[in-house]
Amino acid sequence: MKFALFDSNGLPTAFYALDIHGDNIPAEAIQIEDGQWQDFIDNNGRRKWADGVVVAYEPPPHVPTISDYQSAIQAQWMKLPAASNSMTA
Repeated sequence: MKFALFDSNGLPTAFYALDIHGDNIPAEAIQIEDGQWQDFIDNNGRRKWADGVVVAYEPPPHVPTISDYQSAIQAQWMKLPAASNSMTA
């Protein structure tokens, strides 16, 4: 038997075990079966808690930001030989 805390979306934020944590398990932690805990561990980021059961979860795709593009361009720029990436004219 394990215990878990979940965020408002049902995604796990912490796991607890009696044999490790003893009396230091938060009161709001929910009791889950070892098999449910293992499902969360085996499918990290792809399972959530809904209506008392573990269900599949597909995280939303990452949408690149301007900052992501800037970082990628800068990383490529830094790979160029020093003479090639000089900003002087």
